[in-house]
Amino acid sequence: ASYALGFWGQRKPLWKGLLGVLALLATTVVFKSVVLMFALFRARPKSSPRYVLETVAASHYVDKVRWCLELEGIDFRENIDAGVLKLLLLGRQVPRLRLIPRVGTESIICGSDNILRVLFAYHLDSQLLRPTLEALAMEKRLDREFAEDVRRIMHNILLQHRALSLKVWGMSDHRVPLWQRVAIQIMQPLLLAFMRRIFCRNVPKALSRAEAFLAEIEARLALHDEKELGSFSIVISSTSLSFADIAFAATCGIWLLPNGYGGMYSTARLQQYGFVEVRELPEWRAWSESWRSKFPRVVSLVTNMYQMRCKRAN
Repeated sequence: ASYALGFWGQRKPLWKGLLGVLALLATTVVFKSVVLMFALFRARPKSSPRYVLETVAASHYVDKVRWCLELEGIDFRENIDAGVLKLLLLGRQVPRLRLIPRVGTESIICGSDNILRVLFAYHLDSQLLRPTLEALAMEKRLDREFAEDVRRIMHNILLQHRALSLKVWGMSDHRVPLWQRVAIQIMQPLLLAFMRRIFCRNVPKALSRAEAFLAEIEARLALHDEKELGSFSIVISSTSLSFADIAFAATCGIWLLPNGYGGMYSTARLQQYGFVEVRELPEWRAWSESWRSKFPRVVSLVTNMYQMRCKRAN
């Protein structure tokens, strides 16, 4: 509806917008049918981890869950999808966690916050996953405000570069199913129009609100000396690491794009997804360098967290 009315608002024939919407819906139905058919006949591996995490590359929601699983030492398998395709075709949130029992029907949990609550139910001794009131309040602010603002700024830059968008969506990663890589190439014009309508609005407001939030965290970090910024346990409290700290670092990882972002522990993996090229875009560098100069303690904290993540992985 937003896509169609956008044509009307620009004084273009409404029927063109409606035709585009119908074409998008028809393509979605066809691909969804194909996906469901493949899923129906796909054999389940004889030996696989209990948890299967369905992910995309550039998503703080995904990286928050992935990082928590890594820190807790929970064995999981990752199924990688192409960008926004799963949401558009199947109406499914990403990440999704599939719990595969030895006997019986598997369970599926959608949304990073729901996933972390379920994981805590299975791992009650985890301090990282413990849903304290303070951590939950910060997670809510991060997911519903700061992360959404950062995502708008990111897409406003990235969607101007069509070839690079394909790489970020997973076009060069052979772990992404072939049908998805073909689909995003065919549907790219529609996907770009769809995402611009959703994300490329109110960008100045998003930038202002995100900077206000970072200024708040920067002031909180100013109460600690430089050495403590390496402990990465002081965003929410000064005693123990919380999933809210991980959520904050994962969101800042979008604009910093350090090694380790998205579970990519090598420059080669970052290059495969185009993130090395993204970092060199003039608009991206202007945005990133502006925030680096304004919020040096945030940068130091998040950079240290990613460095420790990479050491742990290696």
